[in-house]
Amino acid sequence: MTELFHRYLDPVEGFQESSAHSPDRSKPFPARETGGPLAEGYDPSSHELLLDSLGERIAVVGLDYRYIYTNKRNAEFHAKSPSDFVGKHLGEMIEADRFHDRAKPKLDKCFSGQTVQYDYRIADLMGRIYDVNCRMTPFLGPDSKIAGAVIVLNMHPSLARVG
Repeated sequence: MTELFHRYLDPVEGFQESSAHSPDRSKPFPARETGGPLAEGYDPSSHELLLDSLGERIAVVGLDYRYIYTNKRNAEFHAKSPSDFVGKHLGEMIEADRFHDRAKPKLDKCFSGQTVQYDYRIADLMGRIYDVNCRMTPFLGPDSKIAGAVIVLNMHPSLARVG
């Protein structure tokens, strides 16, 4: 995870400062430089390939509710590529009501240091229903301070039908 932190958040490792806020809310949020493999498409490191090999959907969200990382399985669920998520606010990628009513309160608990786990049901783009177990674990930066949340979504097909 430290490698991913440096790849996506460290200004020395390919980011420039912008006017948005960073995960610690005191520094500007890093903006992606134009050019380079991630700006053009998906160029996974060995760490990302490992996370792409898992059956779960995985994302890392910063304290500003912006995606730091998402694995390929999570991106494919949304019919996007992993690079489409980096720097985007979670509220842009899921419905605003779901963000405000469910995700944000749970993320806020996680940002305070708690591991949060809950279940919900969701339809994919084809209308298939899944039971989802969501686990949010505090994501620690290189300084051992909470920099966000690691979100692991374990999905199982549901017997319920879209009606």
